[in-house]
Amino acid sequence: MPGMRERLAEDMKAAMRGKEELRLATIRMIRAEILNKDKEHGKEAAEEDILKVLQSMIKRREEAAGQFAKGGRPELAAKERDELRIVQSYLPAQLGDEELREVRDDGSAAVAGLLPELAEDLRSYRVATPEPLEIDACGYRILSMPKPSIGGAVVERVLELLDAAGEPTLEDEARAIADAYGSSGLGPLTGTTHVSVIDASGMAAALSSTLGSGSGIFRGGTQLNNMLGELDVIGPGEHLPGERLASMMTPTLVLEEGRPRLVIGSAGSVRLAGAIAQVTWRILQGAHVSDAIHAPRVHVEGSTVHLEGGWPDADVAALPADWDVVRWEGINLFFGGVQAVERTADGELLSAGDPRRGGVGVVVE
Repeated sequence: MPGMRERLAEDMKAAMRGKEELRLATIRMIRAEILNKDKEHGKEAAEEDILKVLQSMIKRREEAAGQFAKGGRPELAAKERDELRIVQSYLPAQLGDEELREVRDDGSAAVAGLLPELAEDLRSYRVATPEPLEIDACGYRILSMPKPSIGGAVVERVLELLDAAGEPTLEDEARAIADAYGSSGLGPLTGTTHVSVIDASGMAAALSSTLGSGSGIFRGGTQLNNMLGELDVIGPGEHLPGERLASMMTPTLVLEEGRPRLVIGSAGSVRLAGAIAQVTWRILQGAHVSDAIHAPRVHVEGSTVHLEGGWPDADVAALPADWDVVRWEGINLFFGGVQAVERTADGELLSAGDPRRGGVGVVVE
């Protein structure tokens, strides 16, 4: 199967022969953007990087079409949408309705159909159902992820230390995060997604999934993850076939008198567990779920303390002078993307998504 560069070269020749001016111009724009990505990397960009280029081009054209439509320029909006459709044609094909029904109804058998070369491995795979970690903090019972996830232990340790501090300062928060992470606090930005759900009866679910940084390999419109490449999480040592890899996935549930009070989780590579702990702490101290998510965060990597925009200058000035403090401007996706829903003691349902990563919170009545 030809790569994207070869396909674009052949399609450009066909567009020239067919005198398809718009298609030709759009393909030339795509090739120019890929060339810029090559220059940025100092070598030919990989297929997964080319896909990111296409996705960026699509997003820009969607935004431009909307702006032109609002500005009363329908002809320019139509041109943007036409270019958008051409760019979209180079993305991997999505699953159709029939394939989606097969995945829904046949489960792992359908997945094996998408990945026939891994069918034997998929047949031997078994879902593990370990007992959750149980944490007591602020008078609540908190359930989080056990091994092979690393994140549950980080959440547990941060909350234990903050609870012991009573009224923790910024320095207390930073020390708690540094203690909980040890040497594992450094990691790249990755493609993690989290959904939190709770209903009026108290039924609750928290689901986290991740692509890592993405493998660039697509099947039926679905990209496979690259967890073997996430060395900041799984470690650099040898990994044997059948071994369950370490993860930072940390869906977390807070119980009040045995009933779900808070459902929470986050994206953010290794930083997501610290983000969950900080937001959970603020909510358990009485903050509204939205305020807790919007509040500035801290992350520690060794002796470097990263402070999100919004921390009071007085709090920052009180930090030890020998710390290497990095102050960020405004909120930033570096500090995770927490999604949380809460059922308060009087039964009110609250939700909030993290603006750092385009999160959305919805209450349906």
